[in-house]
Amino acid sequence: MFVRHLGLIGIMIDLAIRQAESSSFERAPMGAVLTKGHKVLGSGQNKTNRHQSKIRTTSWPGSLHAEIACVLDALRKHPVDKLKGATITVVRLGKKNKLRLAMPCRSCYNSLRNLGIKEVRFSNDNGGFTTMRFE
Repeated sequence: MFVRHLGLIGIMIDLAIRQAESSSFERAPMGAVLTKGHKVLGSGQNKTNRHQSKIRTTSWPGSLHAEIACVLDALRKHPVDKLKGATITVVRLGKKNKLRLAMPCRSCYNSLRNLGIKEVRFSNDNGGFTTMRFE
C-alpha cells in the first residue's frame, strides 16, 4: 500500500499517483495532473498508443505519455489560454509502488513550455519530488 501525502501539494501528488495506478502501461506506469491554483484542469496516464506508427510524437514508440494525455484531457474541458501559468505533477511508479524518476522527456518538456505551463513537479528515484520552472 502506498502512503498518501498531505497538504495541497500532497493532494496533487496523490491524484497523480492514482492516475499512475490506473495506467495500463505495466513497464513504467505514470500519471499526471494539471492544476491551476486549487483547481484540477486535467489528468491522465501513460498508455499504449495504437496509432503511434502513423503519428510519431514521443521518444518512447508505442506509448502516449502521461503529460500529453493530461494536457489533452485539460484541452477537452478548457481553452488553451487557461493552461498558461498552470502546474503539472507527474509520477512514475516502480516495483511495490516505489516512486521512480518521472522527469519529462524533451518532447513533453517542449510541449509543456510552449503551452505556457509554469511549473513541472515530478517524482525522483529518492522517493521525493523535483520541481522545474519555465522562464
